[in-house]
Amino acid sequence: MKFMKEDQKRQNIVRGVRRFGHFLDHLVIIAVILLLLLGLYALWDSRQVYVDASARQYEVYRPGDRDGLGFEQLREGNRDVIAWICEYGTGIDYPVVRGEDNFEYLNKSAKGTYSLAGAIFMDYRNHADFSDTATTLYGHHMSYGVMFGDIDQFSKEGFLESHRYGSLYDGSKTYGLENFAYIETDAYDSEVYREGVSAAQLPSYVETLRKKAMQTMPVEVREGDRIVLLSTCATGYTDARQIVAAKISDQVQGNTFPDQHAKTGILPLDFTHAGEWHQVPIPLLVLLWILLILVIVWTVFRKRKK
Repeated sequence: MKFMKEDQKRQNIVRGVRRFGHFLDHLVIIAVILLLLLGLYALWDSRQVYVDASARQYEVYRPGDRDGLGFEQLREGNRDVIAWICEYGTGIDYPVVRGEDNFEYLNKSAKGTYSLAGAIFMDYRNHADFSDTATTLYGHHMSYGVMFGDIDQFSKEGFLESHRYGSLYDGSKTYGLENFAYIETDAYDSEVYREGVSAAQLPSYVETLRKKAMQTMPVEVREGDRIVLLSTCATGYTDARQIVAAKISDQVQGNTFPDQHAKTGILPLDFTHAGEWHQVPIPLLVLLWILLILVIVWTVFRKRKK
């Protein structure tokens, strides 16, 4: 009788251990599934940032597009919208805003809504009508040609030469852009980021830009002309900057890249450029899948062995 009670007690302990083991198996599987879902959401969320920031989201407001909603409708929704810039053959085809400072549109779209991708914005110290001798525009450096992500393309040999032109609409008139320099510097380079360049200082200022440039084009810039700097972050170090300098011209060149607007229409599903701004690398997702498969195989094996 005593032996039977002890045997029953051992069986109860074994059953309790097995139940606890099953509970742990299920708990691990649930945890891995939750991690997998979290990884999938993070990947989707990162991609959504790029989709929302794509130039395709704004093309209905592009000036001169008769089938769209129109530039003025965008301005009605946000009075900070002052212009539209397009660099032919790149993903740069966006409205331009001007905020109360240089921080307002870092995380705010041209529509006035919250956005991690921000907007293309003018330095608040410049005049909104581009009447300054030198005007600076800022935008986030992002992959897939989104925002000012294509500025680093100008570092490649021959790219500046083959992508010489763009256009700038200031709300009333369209001007041409003639790209003449690609520069890499830091955010505190006072020779490049100069405030209040006068008309008389422009030739010497442009000469300074050319000396610092990695790529240049022979565009004549004289006293009385106006220029614009397109500035974005670079990946070299914390304060690294990439800049395309362009002359504002009364002559508007035709766009020889008619398919450029399709470039940013569909973004790839894979995010393989590890280290990019707000980006989840695909290896994380692969690791989660492998972990899930290993846990399931291990659980099935244990059950069969028992």
